Amino acid sequence: MAQRWESIDRLILAGEAGEALALIRQRGAPMDIGAAIALFDERYEYLRGTRPDDFVTGADDGGRDASG
Repeated sequence: MAQRWESIDRLILAGEAGEALALIRQRGAPMDIGAAIALFDERYEYLRGTRPDDFVTGADDGGRDASG
C-alpha cells in the first residue's frame, strides 16, 4: 500500500494539490472529485502528523492555493 501513495505523497508534500488529486483519481476506482478531495484531505492530515518537516509549504495553506 505504501508504494501506491509514494508519488501522491511527494506531490502533497510539494504543495501540488491539483496534481495529487489527478493522480488519486487516476489510480483509484472511478470516483468523483468530491471523493478524491476526501482522500486527499485524509492523506494530507496523515502526512502532516507523521512527516511535518517534509512539507514545502506552510501548515496554514495545506498545500492548496488559498487564492481560490
